[in-house]
Amino acid sequence: MVWFENTNTYNLLNNTSYTGILCLNIGDYFWGNKDTLITTILGSCVSVCIWHPEKKIGGMCHFKLPESRLEKTRKPLKYDGNFGKEAIEYLSQKISSTGIPKEEFKISIFGGSSIIQSLSDNMKFDVGNRNIECAEKELNKRGFKIHKKDVGGITSRKLYVDLETGVVAVKHNK
Repeated sequence: MVWFENTNTYNLLNNTSYTGILCLNIGDYFWGNKDTLITTILGSCVSVCIWHPEKKIGGMCHFKLPESRLEKTRKPLKYDGNFGKEAIEYLSQKISSTGIPKEEFKISIFGGSSIIQSLSDNMKFDVGNRNIECAEKELNKRGFKIHKKDVGGITSRKLYVDLETGVVAVKHNK
């Protein structure tokens, strides 16, 4: 992925070839093709972005917690995107279904700010850092190489991912 921090998103938003501009909310995930611009806003949540440069396909998840405490006792009908472990499993399954070697995909991680932490000195609730650790662990466990990451800090981010070009624009909010 081509990654531009604090990029003016004017050119991305004015691309008329998109069939859709999709805003992911907390717990959402998406897999699609070159005609889509995906956007989201992150605080302590983390987004994993995946893109294939030749096929122009990819996806994103936006999760709020590493895993569910109920995970071992329930059998979900679909993946619960609120939890990193399940959201990353969804993206991993989508990659597998393409038949393309996973090494050909570009993977990036964004978010995980310590916004709540900046209000308190209690490290126990550092959700942002726990989410970053979860994303790295789950991706590494599945043999994925992380190409770029913009994680941590104490500010929120607005994220744009163009599945046509692989351009990722990140705007840090002050």
